[in-house]
Amino acid sequence: MAVKVEVSKASMRVLDLSIGLYQRQLGKDMYNAVKKAAYEVSRSLIARTKRSKAGPKVALATKADMNALVEMIKYSGRNGESPESWRAYVKSLGRKAWITRSDRKKDKGYRHKRFWLKTQWTREQVKKVNEYEYRGLAKQSWRWCASKTKTGASSGQWSDKLETNCSVRPWRLPNGGQIRIQNRLPYIVKALTSPSAVDDACRAAAKQLRHWAKKAMEARISQGAAS
Repeated sequence: MAVKVEVSKASMRVLDLSIGLYQRQLGKDMYNAVKKAAYEVSRSLIARTKRSKAGPKVALATKADMNALVEMIKYSGRNGESPESWRAYVKSLGRKAWITRSDRKKDKGYRHKRFWLKTQWTREQVKKVNEYEYRGLAKQSWRWCASKTKTGASSGQWSDKLETNCSVRPWRLPNGGQIRIQNRLPYIVKALTSPSAVDDACRAAAKQLRHWAKKAMEARISQGAAS
């Protein structure tokens, strides 16, 4: 199910008026003026979307950490040890192993219910193997939408994931047309920098359209004066 984001009527009105001004001053048909507006909104939302974290925090385990983790890690029968011997081994790894901390309640303090021995792993190596697979996907989704509205072709990493969760659909209408942007990433709203991010993006897009309209008008005035 797509998450709906409310956009104020005032912001939509400002954007609508700016699209009309852009269309008239640059001699564009309304469909392409709307397409330009959709591009500017998508582009503006890139800056208004937070970049996801690189991954869980990697920390040196304390004795308390290992006492907690031994209750969460499934006994593996390491080297034929008895459960009691294995538990004693795990509990002895305070300051000798890396763990991944988490602030999510469901993780109960640890992103992964495992550890990495210091004698075998550096902190950077543990960070690398625990990087989030789709780090930055929220920002990338708006870049994807911008590229689709600008050229019709998608670009960027994770295109399969983005194709599944995002869409840009054009409609040609009798009086012009519209572009509908849908972003179904489950965390896209939480990734926005503020509740007014979409409103702000619409107003920023409107400002950019007015800028291009002004440039076009000034160019015509300059050409007229020269002639």
